Amino acid sequence: MKWGVVQKIGISLLGLWCLFSVRPDPAVAVDLYVSLFGGALGGIYKIDSQTGSIQAVAPGLSATEGLAIDSKGILYIGGPLTGVRRIDLATGVVLSAVGTNIVGPEGPSVDANGDVYVNTRLINAFVPHSGIWKISGGTAATATQVVPPFTDFGEGTAFLTHGPYAGCLVAADRTGNRIVRSCPPDFGPAVELISVKSIPPSGSPGLSVYTTATMGIAVNRTGDIFISRLTPRCLNCGDILRYDPAGVFKGVFASYLYMPTFMAFDEADNLYLAEPAASGESGGTGWVSKIDPTGTRTILVSGLNTPVGIAIRPPVKPPTLSGIRVIDTISTTNIDLDQTTFSKAPVSVTPDSVNHQTVIEWDFPTFNIGQIEDLSFDLVLKNPVPGEDRLVHHKLELLYSDINGNPVRTELGEKYVHVQTSAFATVVMTDKAQYGANENVLSNLSITNLSDHARTITAAVEVQDTTGNLVQAVTTLSGLTFATGETKTFPGLIYNTGTTPAGNYRVHARLSDSSGLVGETLAPFTIISVKQLSSKIVTDKTQYAANETVILTSTVANGTMNASLTGLSATVTITDLTAATVFSQTRSLADLLPQAGTNFKSFWSVGTAMPGSYTAQLTVRTSDGLTATSAATFSIASSLDQAKSLAGTIAIQPAGIIEGETTHLSYTVQNIGNVLDVPQVTLEILVVNPDTGLTARTLTDATSLNAREVFAGGMTFESARLTPATYLFILRGMIGNVTQTLASAALTVSPIPNTAPIANAGPDRIGYAGQSVTLDGTGSSDPEGDPLTYTWAFVSVPQGSAVTNASLIGANTATPSFVPDVRGSYILSLVVNDGLLDSQTDQVAVYVNPPVEVDLHPETINLKSNGGSKSLTAELESHLLSSFAPFTAADGLTVTADFTLESRYIDKNGETVVFVIPVTVNPAGYRVKAEDEDQDGASVEYKLKLKFDRAGFIAGFTDANGQYRISQPTEVVSTVIGNGIRIGSDTNIAIAPPK
Repeated sequence: MKWGVVQKIGISLLGLWCLFSVRPDPAVAVDLYVSLFGGALGGIYKIDSQTGSIQAVAPGLSATEGLAIDSKGILYIGGPLTGVRRIDLATGVVLSAVGTNIVGPEGPSVDANGDVYVNTRLINAFVPHSGIWKISGGTAATATQVVPPFTDFGEGTAFLTHGPYAGCLVAADRTGNRIVRSCPPDFGPAVELISVKSIPPSGSPGLSVYTTATMGIAVNRTGDIFISRLTPRCLNCGDILRYDPAGVFKGVFASYLYMPTFMAFDEADNLYLAEPAASGESGGTGWVSKIDPTGTRTILVSGLNTPVGIAIRPPVKPPTLSGIRVIDTISTTNIDLDQTTFSKAPVSVTPDSVNHQTVIEWDFPTFNIGQIEDLSFDLVLKNPVPGEDRLVHHKLELLYSDINGNPVRTELGEKYVHVQTSAFATVVMTDKAQYGANENVLSNLSITNLSDHARTITAAVEVQDTTGNLVQAVTTLSGLTFATGETKTFPGLIYNTGTTPAGNYRVHARLSDSSGLVGETLAPFTIISVKQLSSKIVTDKTQYAANETVILTSTVANGTMNASLTGLSATVTITDLTAATVFSQTRSLADLLPQAGTNFKSFWSVGTAMPGSYTAQLTVRTSDGLTATSAATFSIASSLDQAKSLAGTIAIQPAGIIEGETTHLSYTVQNIGNVLDVPQVTLEILVVNPDTGLTARTLTDATSLNAREVFAGGMTFESARLTPATYLFILRGMIGNVTQTLASAALTVSPIPNTAPIANAGPDRIGYAGQSVTLDGTGSSDPEGDPLTYTWAFVSVPQGSAVTNASLIGANTATPSFVPDVRGSYILSLVVNDGLLDSQTDQVAVYVNPPVEVDLHPETINLKSNGGSKSLTAELESHLLSSFAPFTAADGLTVTADFTLESRYIDKNGETVVFVIPVTVNPAGYRVKAEDEDQDGASVEYKLKLKFDRAGFIAGFTDANGQYRISQPTEVVSTVIGNGIRIGSDTNIAIAPPK
């Protein structure tokens, strides 16, 4: 069987889509929103992309930088302030800020979920807010850091839509001159995607080190990445670089821009750019420009005050359609289907031998607005006959459900393939054979259809090197239709040689149709170069003093656009007023690429060179004899006027002494200036206390110095009346009215050594359980009379005692106290400190006896009885006389303390009643009595009897109406109190029997 041509069949759903929907018109104007940083015209403004008209949205809003808009019409605003501000574009209302924990948010972006991501700058080391932060839903008051810091100055952000990193977030790292990426859902540390350091800035002659700063980042509909950056071509200049979705450099998209910052694409891939310094200077008049997909730039609106943010509101898209089915029925008569060539695999391919056809079906669950699916495949036509029209598409159907769920069916007519005879005559010519750099190559293309049928073809014209590698595509002419024998010419096809390296090239024209290549032709040409070399030399200052270093910066630039300079050497010389050479240096330089540059530094120490004017000259030569020279002048001033005449040293030995001791100072001074003889030099040594900044003493000396002469001096230094400290000794020299600091040294004056203090915890004490005991450490002392601090602590306590160090009152004083809780010995320690040293520990013992016993009589008190004693007797008993301290001291002593009896009980209503009765005064006084119960001649118990008024006791049980508060025997707790000390208690019964 004889096989014929392969016919490519293409089905574009875009063509079918027009039957039931309308794609957004890219020519329709879009609304831009631009942020103006401040000043008289600051805030947020709306710009019409076609007319350039500007309308205020939020005027007066300052410090705005970087914009983004979500699908709901909420505008997010970055800037150097804290948090991301918001505006509802539908109402113009300024909403509350979000992400208020972020400092300096930059270049916000919004993902499909409405989450807002911002890049940040590091304000300072104490505000580490750089990295990428996420504001959930665009409404969260607090942002979450998803990418840790990667720089100290971040800028714009964007989401990648195509390629291996589709869906990843990318950010401009201004400090690192690169683009970094981090991918959801986990994000994590940023990874470098693109480095712009190796891309030469456009229009930057003479630079070999490209200092750049990446600013904005935007992604077009095909997924290409566009980066705006600042370049050193001039103040606030920049360009835009273009990369494919994988980060491969595709060239400079736009250049000679003025401080390009943030960017945004519309649906037609027009790029809108904010340029805040259009005048070329920071703070100048700014503008917003539009760059179409071909790179043509138009100023949309000018006269703006520092535009540093731009955003386009997303178009409102109609809902997605569902249930899409495409059914293609193909005739099989003399036609074979190549199933390996489907651009998109169908869900089924069903042969129908009865009807001599094949049914192919594709299914799409949903279809978005603007979505395009290429459903192409190859058919092989058997035995084609020239001029034949063969039926290929028997039927093409499109079935789907509209936005309301209604079924829709569309059918296209039958399709035929026409077999043509193929022949074209093609000629391409250039306007001349040789071109220079940055010159236009004008090509003329002529095409003649030699076939006997009308033809539609595509003509592609490109420039190649001699091996066929692509240099640049010139043009693609699609849909060219030719009648039989028709000739068409296409003049004025332009290729600019730009910086293309010198050499042999060719214009290549290729003709193709759906079957492939149908014709081609070549036109050779040559690019030549005109070499240009420039040089410049500058000094870091215009005037120098003696012994300073002249720093010379030499710059060499290759001004040639398409050729390298090789074999370069540079010579730097310095000559004085007599043209004598005082410095010379020659060095070889690396080869310079086109439009590249290099620089190097040279250093010459002035030393004692005579005052006057000097000339520095740079001479650069290439291997082929090209030469460039440049010069710079500077002067050397007299050292007498510049405080550069002297050098000196100072030493102290020993450098550490005790207050009152002496040490020795030695010092030198030398004439190192460019004046030969100095008749009078006054020397000063300032003794400065660095802690106070005050000069404690000033020492003086004097000498005369000839050229290079050294004077050595010394003296003994007395430290008397200097407080202990480290002092700075500063040596200064004075010639006339000019003072020069020459050297310094330090001397440490230490205090006289300290002696440890002595602790004295005082004599042992006798105490009683429940009564406070006061200790006495006032006998402690310090040999130097320094003030003391006190630290008391318990060494041991009796078994069962709950006393701890926390029980001490005034534990850091000389006289602390505590209340013992059980009988036994309490041992305490005392340590004193003089501010430097602790003392040895001293101890004191406190011997504690049981508490005083109180017995109140009678045991039962009849409140209504008129008989008996008129007094109540309280008997106090103790094993030691001092139990009654501080109001007794010896047997038989008359006690004059102020005693009271406090009684408390619960009345018939359940309420607590408390009353106090003073002691009944005994004219003879109350005396302590000693008793010898075991008749061994030693007193083991001491007693004191006190009398209290019975009537006062009874009165405590009556109310205001004279009625008793009790009606049955009641328990009464009575406590004896002396001089405010609660001595002890006893329990009695009070009764009030009926009459």
